[in-house]
Amino acid sequence: MTPSMYDSLQEEDIWFLISPPRAGSTLLAHLLGNHPDIHAPVEPWIMLALQQFGKIRTDHQYGAGHVHEALQQSFDPKRDHLLAGFAKLYFSTMLPEDKHIFLDKTPRYYWIVDWLFSLFPNARFLILHRNPLDVLASHKTTWGHNLDPHQLVSNATTGSFDFLLAHDRIAEFAAKHQGSPRVLNVRYEDLVENPGGEVQKILSAFDLTKRRHRKPTIGINRTALSQDGFGDKKILDTNSVHKGSVGGWRKVLTPEEVQFYSAWFGMSKAKPDAATKSLIEEVKQSLAARQVSADAVLPLI
Repeated sequence: MTPSMYDSLQEEDIWFLISPPRAGSTLLAHLLGNHPDIHAPVEPWIMLALQQFGKIRTDHQYGAGHVHEALQQSFDPKRDHLLAGFAKLYFSTMLPEDKHIFLDKTPRYYWIVDWLFSLFPNARFLILHRNPLDVLASHKTTWGHNLDPHQLVSNATTGSFDFLLAHDRIAEFAAKHQGSPRVLNVRYEDLVENPGGEVQKILSAFDLTKRRHRKPTIGINRTALSQDGFGDKKILDTNSVHKGSVGGWRKVLTPEEVQFYSAWFGMSKAKPDAATKSLIEEVKQSLAARQVSADAVLPLI
C-alpha cells in the first residue's frame, strides 16, 4: 500500500496483539499472518517509540526548557491526534497492497495498552493469556533468566518486569474491557489444542469472515519466520502447532520458585507464609526502585 493510499486503512483494520513476552504471541501472530488479508510483521515496536515522542532529556544540549515551552504551546494540545495519524500512516506504508489488516504484535505494549486503546478508538485488541508459570519456565529455558526471587531483590532487570508485572497489567486491562467488541481474549492452551478453531473464532469475532471470503492456512511457515529479526525463534524447531510446552513448568521450575511465584500471581490455594509475604514486598520495592532508576537515567519533561 503506497503512502497516498493511507486513508484507505480503516482504524478497525488495525489490530494489536497484547501478551506477556514468552506467552506464545509469535505463534498466534504467525497463524493469523497466514490469512491472505492479514499482515503480521514480527514486533514493530513503533508505538513504544511514539509514546515517548515529544519528550526530551532535561539535560539535553538543545536546551530542554525551551523545547518544553515550545512543545507545550504547539504540540501538546494535539499530541495524541498527531501520533495516531502518524501511526496510521506508518501502518499503511508497511502494508502490502494485497493486505487489508495490520497486526502489530509487540509484547512490551503491555506498558502502554491503555494509551493504545484510547489512541485508536476503533482498533481491535487480541489479549493472549498463558499460565504464568509456563511463561516463567520459558523465560528460564530460552533466555536463561535467574528466577531466584532473592536475586530479584538486589538485581531487578528489564526482563524482571516482563515476567513479574506483565501478567497482572494485561489481566487488569482485560477485566476493564470485558464485553467490549473491540477486545478478544485468547488462551494459549486453547490455541495449541485447537489452532484452527481459535483462529476462526478471532476472525469471526472481528467480522473478517463477513467482510472477506478468503481463508487462512493453519501451519508453520519456517521460511518466513527465519527472515524476521525479532520474535520467538524456538518456533522454528517445529513444523506444526503442538501442546508440548503446556505444563512444562513442572520440569523446569524449582519447588522454591513454584512456591514464590504461585503466591506472587495469587495461584496458590494456601495463604503464603510470613517469609514469602516479606519476600514479595521486597521484590515489589526492588521493582519500584528499578523503575525510578531507569527514569533518572533519561529524565524526561
